Amino acid sequence: MAYPNTNTKPKKLRVIEALKTTLETITGSGFKHTIKRVHLFDGDEVVLGDSMPAIVIIPESGDESDTRLMCGAVEHYVRVTCTIASRVTPGSTQYKEDLHWLVADVTKALEADSQLGGEAVSALISEDQVYDVGSNEPVAVAEVRVDIRYRHTVGDPSA
Repeated sequence: MAYPNTNTKPKKLRVIEALKTTLETITGSGFKHTIKRVHLFDGDEVVLGDSMPAIVIIPESGDESDTRLMCGAVEHYVRVTCTIASRVTPGSTQYKEDLHWLVADVTKALEADSQLGGEAVSALISEDQVYDVGSNEPVAVAEVRVDIRYRHTVGDPSA
């Protein structure tokens, strides 16, 4: 049986791209920081250079589940990790506060658009972690895990 619509991307890809769009709204206006780059990880090396603070979105494989609904739709769940990278001033511990503010900025952006532009049922933060760095490390990292629920019609993963 052929898919009814092959001109549209599968809903899962659209949901992840919508998350990227939502995170790109972290621009300083109403936020503590401005994210300089949001990147969808595609398996290749990511070079951030001067484009920090940055967020790299990594879809976790194997975390997807589905539920068939009575309305002729299938509801899926996918978890993504948003890795936040920020420059560190050598010898300073300010990076910890900065990363906590960046996590807060991600939270605020998702609270403002928890349905990811209408592509998702919900996008909720399940956990976050700010990591310690050594005294000479140039980059500090935090992770935010986002659980996304989305739906498509039975038999058509693009609708």
